Amino acid sequence: MTNGVLQISENSSYSFTPGEQVDEIWIKGELVADEEEYWVAAPNFVTQGGDGYWEFQNSMEYIDTGVVIVDAVEDFIKGVEMYNPKYEGRILVK
Repeated sequence: MTNGVLQISENSSYSFTPGEQVDEIWIKGELVADEEEYWVAAPNFVTQGGDGYWEFQNSMEYIDTGVVIVDAVEDFIKGVEMYNPKYEGRILVK
């Protein structure tokens, strides 16, 4: 999460108007349908209502993987020779 805005995976994008709900979410080029159910991954801080994200409290199913974020990031960094972050344009603010 950056500045109170949830970040999303590669091959995904969404758009929103500040102060309003998300307008559209796209995953691998397909529009996410309101009536469908999807699996999401998020840190415990967020799924337990951190920073006001109470939406996850209504989840149909919750699985705690036991993976600690700092450990996952450390494992990722150890696995790459050089990490070069880039702007991907995944979040569009209208």
